[in-house]
Amino acid sequence: MSTRPFRLFRFYHANDTAKDWAYADLGFGQAEIRWGAADHLVHVQRKHVLEAYRRVTQKTRKGYVFLGTIWLDDQGHRVPT
Repeated sequence: MSTRPFRLFRFYHANDTAKDWAYADLGFGQAEIRWGAADHLVHVQRKHVLEAYRRVTQKTRKGYVFLGTIWLDDQGHRVPT
């Protein structure tokens, strides 16, 4: 099982729920993008790293807040550091 650092962004809804979006630069021009309910990054896709950077701009314009870097395993579970 491998782990990698993800840059985590969170959007807070008015009803006190939240959703997360995160990406990891995999190297070689690729990025892994994960999203889902807060602390449940179950959805995953791989895109060109430039697409991930473009989405960061979109997400922050929509109100997502950068929370920091977290480590996730291959299934998207947070790994304690």
